[in-house]
Amino acid sequence: DESRYTAMIADEFKPLAKAMKQAPDAVALYRRVLSENEDKSVVIVTIGYLTNLKNLLKSLPDEISSLNGMELVRQKVEKLVCMGGKYPEGREWNFFQDSFSTKYVIDNWPTPKIYSGYEVGKKILTGSALRSLPANNPVRLSYLLYNDISDRPSWDQVTVVYAVDGSSEESSLSWTLGPLGKNQIESDGYNKWKLKKQSLNNYLKLESTDQKAVDLINQLMLESALR
Repeated sequence: DESRYTAMIADEFKPLAKAMKQAPDAVALYRRVLSENEDKSVVIVTIGYLTNLKNLLKSLPDEISSLNGMELVRQKVEKLVCMGGKYPEGREWNFFQDSFSTKYVIDNWPTPKIYSGYEVGKKILTGSALRSLPANNPVRLSYLLYNDISDRPSWDQVTVVYAVDGSSEESSLSWTLGPLGKNQIESDGYNKWKLKKQSLNNYLKLESTDQKAVDLINQLMLESALR
């Protein structure tokens, strides 16, 4: 309801609106996808509120899997890549919009977690390249409705890029990881990184230039939109 574009995009593209109405419940979909994959083979990337992941962790055994949500995640997920927070500390949109779910997921998620903070995507400004797309393209229209197809920070895109290939030897961008630690979440969503040597959790630092990231993300958005 608070979005500048989602309702209008759904109204403009009727098949999309129909598909949205027929979409499965998020937790059921997570449980099915996890149950169908090999152990420790799934990377989950989240670029919004952590509500669905909290509900997944709290889910009970069902016809999809005899495991509860916590057990299913522990068995099937390799790692969680999360766009949220600021590092080493701060208060960021995704974390404070549903701070209860944020704290629950961060405190209870049973696999390694890698955080992509506000500071990573803030200076990676992309979007204006979408002006070259056809006027009826839904990605172009989304940016048009949001900010008249002007550049904006790429928090979500850069997180997805890392989740897809950031840990491979042929990674599109160069990364380093912050010190091992624990993400301490306050009741208002404020986060603070606490050093912890035995932890499996890190936060991202982009070593490539901002311009290299801009060029890559614009290219990927254009290629995806034209398929």
